[in-house]
Amino acid sequence: MIYKDALGRYARADWVGLTVYCMLLDGVASTYSPIVTHQFVDDLTPGSNELACTGYARQAVTLSAPTWDSGADKWRFLASSVVFPALGTGADQTGDVVFYEQVGASPDDSVDLLIAHFAQAAVTLDGGDFTVTIGSDGLYTESE
Repeated sequence: MIYKDALGRYARADWVGLTVYCMLLDGVASTYSPIVTHQFVDDLTPGSNELACTGYARQAVTLSAPTWDSGADKWRFLASSVVFPALGTGADQTGDVVFYEQVGASPDDSVDLLIAHFAQAAVTLDGGDFTVTIGSDGLYTESE
């Protein structure tokens, strides 16, 4: 799901200069239900819904220049896959994945802007790397 306010917010020329992060929700404890009108990371109630386990930290996302898909008549806002290194133990599970823009010089959940929420089945962690793979459509697409 793309958060409503993210649509049209980003100029294609500015995309690669944004500071974007990926965060994981807890696969067991999270009660967050995504709502398209949510705007800020605080709307997720991170203190009770974000993953909390050994090795977890929000990860920066590397963005690539948007590309035009003439066959599908849309822009693809691209990003590289995100690796969370040495994450968790057998008792920990990841849940949904959220991408957001850090708007200031330092993180502030009350002003950092939500971009996208991807539902996924819970995955039990084993202390190895956990990778969020970004598909060929990127974080989202936008029609002309």
